[in-house]
Amino acid sequence: MRRVRDFDGVALMHLSPPRIRVEHAVLDVASQAPDDAGAVSVLSDAVQSRRTTPDRLLDALKRRPRLARRQLLLRLLVDVSSGAFSALEHRYLRDVERRHGLPTASRQRRARREKAVVFRDVSYPEFAVNVELDGRLGHEWTEDGWDDLDRDIDALVDRQVTVRVRWRQILDPCRLAAALTRLLWARGWTGRPIACGDACAVGVLLRTHPGPADAAGFHAASA
Repeated sequence: MRRVRDFDGVALMHLSPPRIRVEHAVLDVASQAPDDAGAVSVLSDAVQSRRTTPDRLLDALKRRPRLARRQLLLRLLVDVSSGAFSALEHRYLRDVERRHGLPTASRQRRARREKAVVFRDVSYPEFAVNVELDGRLGHEWTEDGWDDLDRDIDALVDRQVTVRVRWRQILDPCRLAAALTRLLWARGWTGRPIACGDACAVGVLLRTHPGPADAAGFHAASA
């Protein structure tokens, strides 16, 4: 048993059996997830199934001032609802790139295609690597997915690799940094990343991997 404020706004008593509104049920499950990545996955699954929307989840969250993980869920839903992904971009810059000593990327780099101009979220032009930060929830069912595929194919035609990163990867920044290190090494980066702690996946990589790929080998293969 638990007490609920604004019970009339949370419950659907006219249904049989009576039940909690889907937005509040989703928020309850997300708040009790074992970690932040699990909480984001709950929101994404709910939106992808089209049973609710980010705006409706945000409205419900505003009525739940004491919900666990409220600040994380609030930042995520505010960004998604407004069409901005600043929180995702900021976390990548702070937690993945800077904290682990990856190369400094270009951001919102302009690229001209045959029919349009596109902007790459994060670009490492020297190594022909793009990182697209995708903060949308459940968008796999929309036409945007085809636009993403077109951009990725355009990049491959230009011999560039595109890595598409979502919230689940950003919330595990050490593992993402280690994966990107392997890719950047393979594409010619000769630098060394930084482990942010004893359990950091980058530290494990540095202990087990022979080191950066030969940059000349990559450029010769690309010629």
